[in-house]
Amino acid sequence: MEQTDQTQLNRLFEQIYRDNYEKISRYCFYQVKNKSDTEDLVSDTFARAYQYLGRFQGEMYSAWLYQIARNLINDRYRRTNRYVDGEKILEYIGSDTDIEENVIKNDEYKQVIEILELLKKEYREVLILKYVNEMEYPEIAQILGKTENATRLLVFKALKIVRKYAGR
Repeated sequence: MEQTDQTQLNRLFEQIYRDNYEKISRYCFYQVKNKSDTEDLVSDTFARAYQYLGRFQGEMYSAWLYQIARNLINDRYRRTNRYVDGEKILEYIGSDTDIEENVIKNDEYKQVIEILELLKKEYREVLILKYVNEMEYPEIAQILGKTENATRLLVFKALKIVRKYAGR
């Protein structure tokens, strides 16, 4: 690869990183609920993206990053087969990060986390993408490998379950 091509790829990667770092961090954190694991996953996500950026054949870089992060999270769960409780999140809230600014204060936050932990992984993931990361249905569908209609139905079902738990 020529130096000019590599320089262009490096600039593109820098822009992708700046545009997506916070979103990918938030997504990973809500999935693993641990600051250290989040940092590892985000680092691995961007390292893998950098490694394969020259081969990427699409336009939606953020959806591609979410797919990478999602695969890494799934790999980590398969390897460790562990479940982390919501108290780990409270450790993260106490740290000095930008994510902290985006989180609801303690009592409401605890309730949201408790409800999210009750959901199947698929429902939790789609709600995080839609409402925490404020993504649109087409992008979520691409990340999940589903149609847009199937994604909308998944959000509808997840919200129905959340309402059930919130009304207990």
